[in-house]
Amino acid sequence: MEPIKKAYGYITRNHDGRPQVLVFQHPILEAGIQIPKGTVEEGENPEAAVVREMIEETGLTEWGKPVFLADDRWQADDGSTHHRHFYRLDQRDAPDQWQHEPSGGGEEEGLQFTLFWISSPGDIPLARGHGDYLHHVLEERSEDGLGCLEASEDVKQVYLIEEGVERIIGETRERISFEEGGAVLVREQTLTSEEMGNRRTVTRLMAATNRPLSVEDTGGGGVRAVYAGDHVMIERDGREEGVTPSSSH
Repeated sequence: MEPIKKAYGYITRNHDGRPQVLVFQHPILEAGIQIPKGTVEEGENPEAAVVREMIEETGLTEWGKPVFLADDRWQADDGSTHHRHFYRLDQRDAPDQWQHEPSGGGEEEGLQFTLFWISSPGDIPLARGHGDYLHHVLEERSEDGLGCLEASEDVKQVYLIEEGVERIIGETRERISFEEGGAVLVREQTLTSEEMGNRRTVTRLMAATNRPLSVEDTGGGGVRAVYAGDHVMIERDGREEGVTPSSSH
């Protein structure tokens, strides 16, 4: 079977003397944060396809000639083989963040992407395969971050003092682990108490930069927050509540 041709675009800009790459948060949170890409249509060459896809998925229309970076054979999650073509497209005039409804139709019709910029391959984990050639256009950034932390687990008892008498009413458990080859730090905190109620909070951060990625709180109404640039997308009980300005960064 012939591989499916795909065109990926690293749209770049210069910001405060450093290159940045455009990414977007997919409204289906499980789809992750992506770079613009799409399928090369029959009779279309990859360079023309990447320009078309960039327009459809970002709304931007002006840049220089696409610069070819790499191509490869890649197996998707559904088992199909993709012949991927990666390009860099330089952009001079674009906002720091905006929302756009992709115009290519199909499964993306009616969706809304939140687009923003990243400055380093370690800023935020991208969907599988999307960051494979970021090193061609972005600089690695070395920061202390949370690199001193190690995977661990700690359990403590919770005491209540009433009229000078202490009694145990539950326990807290904190577990620190790493994902994405150590790039993502996961801090899981659990409270178990009949009197205070049970609660579990899972926080994911970029280990190198302390940048928050997501917070899930299953003790207060099933709240999940996923950070995207300067905004945070909120889900409550599986329902998205919109994009809210975040002051966490």
